Amino acid sequence: MDPTKARPAPPDGSAAAGGSPARFSALRQRDFALLWSGLLFSNTGTWMQTVAQGWLVITLTDSPGWLGAVALARSLPYLVIPPMGGVLADRLDRIRLLKVTQTLSMLLAALLAGLTAAGVVTVWHVVILAFLSSAANSVDQPTRNALLPDIVRQEDLMNAISLNSVTFQGAALVGPAVAGVLVHYIGFAGVFWLNAISFLAVLIALFLMRSPSQHKRLQTSLAHELAEGVRFIARSRLVLNLLVLSGLFSIFGRSYTTLMPAFAREVLHTNERALGLLYSAPGLGTLVGGFLLAAAGDVRDKSRLLIGGILVSAGLLAGFALAPSLVPALVILALVGGVTTVYTATTTTLLQVNAPGAMRGRVMSYNTVALLGLTPFGGAISGFAAEFMGVRTALFAGAVIVGVAGALVFAASPLLRSQRAETAAAA
Repeated sequence: MDPTKARPAPPDGSAAAGGSPARFSALRQRDFALLWSGLLFSNTGTWMQTVAQGWLVITLTDSPGWLGAVALARSLPYLVIPPMGGVLADRLDRIRLLKVTQTLSMLLAALLAGLTAAGVVTVWHVVILAFLSSAANSVDQPTRNALLPDIVRQEDLMNAISLNSVTFQGAALVGPAVAGVLVHYIGFAGVFWLNAISFLAVLIALFLMRSPSQHKRLQTSLAHELAEGVRFIARSRLVLNLLVLSGLFSIFGRSYTTLMPAFAREVLHTNERALGLLYSAPGLGTLVGGFLLAAAGDVRDKSRLLIGGILVSAGLLAGFALAPSLVPALVILALVGGVTTVYTATTTTLLQVNAPGAMRGRVMSYNTVALLGLTPFGGAISGFAAEFMGVRTALFAGAVIVGVAGALVFAASPLLRSQRAETAAAA
C-alpha cells in the first residue's frame, strides 16, 4: 500500500480521516474493552493483597528480613521465566494460555486466603505462594503484551498500551488505600479472598472474547529463539546499556516498596491504614506524571529525561528515608511515583525504537525481567540490609547507590548521552 495515500476513516470513528485516533478509541473495540475492565478489577485485588501480605509478614515475624525473603521469592521467577513466556506466547494460543495463568493465580490467592482463615498460615506459606504466583505471572505478563495487537487495530495500539498502563496505575492508587481499611474490618483472610475473586473478572472477559488469537508459530527451537535474543542484546550496545540502567534502577531505586511495612511500623510508628496510604502515594504520582508526559508530547532530548529521572529519583528517595512523619513521606512518595514514570516511559520508548520488530518481544521480555524480577530482588537486599543497619539507613544507602551507579553508567555510554528524537529515529 502506498503510504502517501490517505487512509479512509475507520467505520467506528476511532480515528478521524487523516488524523490521529480518538481518545480512548481502543475501548470502542469489544474484546479490548472486556479485557481492560477485567484487568482494572484484578489489579486492584492484587494491590490489596500486596499490602495485606506485607503487613501479615511483619505481624508474624517482627522482622524486615522476612519481608526481604518474600521479595526474593517473588523475584526469582521473574529473573528466568519471562523470556520463555515470550516464546510460549508466540507458539501457543494466547487467550487459552491466559486462561491457564489467570486460573492458577486465582487458585494460589484462594489457597493463601484459606490458610489464613484457618489460622495455620506461616511465613513459609507466604514465601512459597509468592514464588508460585510470580511464576504464573511471568508467563501471563508477556502473553498479555503480545495479545494486544491481536485484539486492537494497529492505529489504536498506542492508545491500548496507554489505557493498559492506567489499569495498573489506577489500581496502585485505589487498592492499597482500600486494603489498609479492609484489613482492620475483615482481616487478612478477607482481603486475600477478595483478591482471589477479582481474578474472575479477567477470566470472564477471556471467555467472552471473540477475536481469534493471531500469532506466528516459530519453526525453530525454544533454545534457539532465546539464544538469538541474548545475542542481539549483547551486540546492541545501546539496548544493553538501557537494560543495565533499568536493572540498576529497579534493584536500588524501586526496592523501597518492600520495606514499606517496616518503615510504617518501626520508623513512623503507625498502623495498617497509614501503610495503605504509603503504598497509594506513588500511584497518585504515577498517574499525574503519566498524564503530564503524554501532554508534553515527544520530548526531543531523551538523554536529559534519563539522567534527570535517575538523579531526581535518588534525591527524593533519600528524602523519603529521612522523612520525620507520615505527611512528608506521602508527599515525597507521590513525587517519586511521578519522576519514576517519566524515567520508565523514556527507557521503554528508547528500547522499542532501537529494537527491530522481529526482536522487540524478546527485548521487552528482558525489560520485564529488569522491572518485575530485579525490583523484588533489590527488595530482598534492602530487607536483609535493614536487619543489620536499620530501615532508615538501608533506604538511604539504596538512594545513594541509585544516584552514583546511574551517573557512572550514563557517563560511560556516549550513546545514552546522545539520545534525542532525531538520533532515535535514525536508529
